Amino acid sequence: MVAFLGANTHDKGAFTLALAVAQLNAAELEVDLVCAGPERDQLAAFLRRQPAQVRSALQGRLHLLGIVSEDDKHLLLATCDLLALPSRVDAFGIVILEAWLHGKPVIGANAGGIADLVTAEETGLLVPFGDVSALASAIGRLMTEKELAERLGTSGQQRTVHCYTWDRTYRRLLAVYSSALAEHEG
Repeated sequence: MVAFLGANTHDKGAFTLALAVAQLNAAELEVDLVCAGPERDQLAAFLRRQPAQVRSALQGRLHLLGIVSEDDKHLLLATCDLLALPSRVDAFGIVILEAWLHGKPVIGANAGGIADLVTAEETGLLVPFGDVSALASAIGRLMTEKELAERLGTSGQQRTVHCYTWDRTYRRLLAVYSSALAEHEG
């Protein structure tokens, strides 16, 4: 199962993701997509405009949850096979860190802050924004190459624990403020 957490909009990559999953299902890989977040009506309207074969490939495989609780978000992340966030507008991608904390591999768009956060082939996979075929290929890789998926998830989890905990963030921020204060006083 592929998880998507965010606004179900074009800029967040939800439209591209749905088309990629439809492509995989048409090729009989049988992938479920669970989308949690606002704007689910935008994705539903987009899909209603798609050809019958796209809608058919997503029948029973696409689940639009809307906004979910923190508990449900973490349950989704704990039970999914991977997180896809093929967004071009994210400055950072907190949900990627949350997926990594659950040891899950991630796929992001090679755009915005996600490209700075995810190291390709080390902590996740990166694809060009809007490229349905590249995204489908990346999902297919992680769904079929279990060792790769596990390695990426573990590497992301280690990076999160070592670099992105609140304690580490606090220490780095304190160092920046201390340095700025020392320069100002000096």
